Amino acid sequence: WLRSNALLSHGIVQALNDRHGEAEASMSEAVDCLSTNGDSFQWAYALINRGLQRFYLGNWQGAARDWLADLDVFIPFLNWRGVAGCVEGAAYLAAQAGKFEHATRFLSAAARVREWTGGPLMPQWQKAQQVTVHEAWEALGEEFGPAQRAGASMRFEDAVAEARVLLMEIATAQPERNGASNP
Repeated sequence: WLRSNALLSHGIVQALNDRHGEAEASMSEAVDCLSTNGDSFQWAYALINRGLQRFYLGNWQGAARDWLADLDVFIPFLNWRGVAGCVEGAAYLAAQAGKFEHATRFLSAAARVREWTGGPLMPQWQKAQQVTVHEAWEALGEEFGPAQRAGASMRFEDAVAEARVLLMEIATAQPERNGASNP
């Protein structure tokens, strides 16, 4: 547990310095340290942060798999802030897929949970959050406000269910074929 915590902390420092490859490697090692000792919460906390690094690195499938696994840990613990982090991750991925209304609704639903729990958006998440909000605002124009209000007023369970579907689609997507063979 202690080694995992140190690796995760090191990874967060790397992330804050935009060294996402090193952050992902450190966080992966933190996840591996906990895979067998049964500390599910610490494992999930390392996993949610590794998912973010995978997102920053363009490994959207890996990020989606991490956030899906996290939902299965955070929901039984009733850790709504952790669940909200997974919904935020789904928002980032939705924006990358051009689903800006989904992204906006997910961010608003998650923001409401952060407000309830008093859990701030951690610094390593702020860049992804800002970029997603900006891209959604640019893409939606006048529809941005209504999408925000819809997300803020929806049942959080419904936002989680929609986010899970999107994460599952991305996690299980087959890579596009370009006609070249790869022996």
